[in-house]
Amino acid sequence: MRSERSKITRRTIESVETTGQEYYIWDTEIPGFGLRVTPLGAISYIYKYRLGRGRKADTRRMTVGRPPMTPDIARAEALELHYRVAKGENPSEEEQSKRLDKTLKEIHPIYESQYSNVYLKPSTVKNQEYLWEFVLDYFGNKRINSITKLDIEKFMLAHKDTPYQANRLFALVSKVFSMCEQWEFKPQHSNPCRGVRKFKEHARERYLSKEEIERLFTVLDKEDELRSTSIYLTNLFRLLLLTGCRLGEIRDLKWEWVNLERRRLELPDSKTGGKYVTLNSQAIAILENMPRIADCEYVIASERNPGKPVTEAQKAWQRIRIKAGLDKVRIHDLRHTHASIAISYLGMSLPMIGGILGHKRAETTNRYAHLADEPLKQASEMIGDVIKGKLPQKPQAPEPLLPEPEPAVIVTIEPPRYKAEVIYGRFKSAN
Repeated sequence: MRSERSKITRRTIESVETTGQEYYIWDTEIPGFGLRVTPLGAISYIYKYRLGRGRKADTRRMTVGRPPMTPDIARAEALELHYRVAKGENPSEEEQSKRLDKTLKEIHPIYESQYSNVYLKPSTVKNQEYLWEFVLDYFGNKRINSITKLDIEKFMLAHKDTPYQANRLFALVSKVFSMCEQWEFKPQHSNPCRGVRKFKEHARERYLSKEEIERLFTVLDKEDELRSTSIYLTNLFRLLLLTGCRLGEIRDLKWEWVNLERRRLELPDSKTGGKYVTLNSQAIAILENMPRIADCEYVIASERNPGKPVTEAQKAWQRIRIKAGLDKVRIHDLRHTHASIAISYLGMSLPMIGGILGHKRAETTNRYAHLADEPLKQASEMIGDVIKGKLPQKPQAPEPLLPEPEPAVIVTIEPPRYKAEVIYGRFKSAN
């Protein structure tokens, strides 16, 4: 490889020739300082040094800069590197470490393109976008290798008032650092989330009573009458209660997934994968009468953003919830209420509830196990009544009125049977 020696000045830069081959011009004053000329004539200032003493020591080469940087500025940069090497430093490795030590803001697009958009469901990606706002707001431009376990603990404490969300944030940050280790942006086993305790979560069990369901449907009907809330939003809340679906499953429902002939929703994807949702007559009636917007594939269509599903469900729910007097009731509690009705009023089994709600694991359905106590209590009470003799006695045979008495008719009174029927929240009891 061609190599020359000359003091690097402006004149040296101007005299560089394009030869079609790579060559170097080394400075005569600062050891290791030189010019690299590519086959196409591109010029860069470089600094070359050895790691240790002797000719057998490994060498490193760094790019100091490129024109229009002047030779004097490049010479000063090279001289500083020369002093650092003399002190035993390895500036090339330190520079590479700085390039790899990215901020979380720089990691964010890498995480999305290389991981979340490839391996996660679109609904999960959407939820993580919301969580990323909190992460970036807290850590700002802090570099990933400077974030310590103490920083993570302080981050968790900053969200202690919302323990469920704090744990979701923790899970995201921990995954990000794990991926940074895989991408070699961080040393192995350096995740600062290791050993940080998450908050205890207490599952919220809020179910609407018969009276609360009545009030909710009364408010929804009034909202439709006054047109103060979009009919798509009011029907969204009705369908959530009548189907037991998750918010995203109905909010993002497309007409092509509605099979009224087979009385079901055919969801290609959900939190637990693709599933069928059986529709009752009340849900079918809502879907049959739902106005369709031209060129919109969504059932719960947005009237503000043509062709898109609604986005203001939470705001509308807070307004309707307050009007109905439903204290601390979340949209997701409508799904819990659907399950509680099936168990408490209709005595359905937990496996049946798991099938209705689309649970993959029995452990998920077991959170409703305590609701099955009500039918058991009713059955136990009826047994107690029989034991104590509280049920009506069999009637005595009537006195004979004719010489030849007719056979007596013995009437057996069976314990009453109970059933509950929910139609738009209207409960009916029948014997």
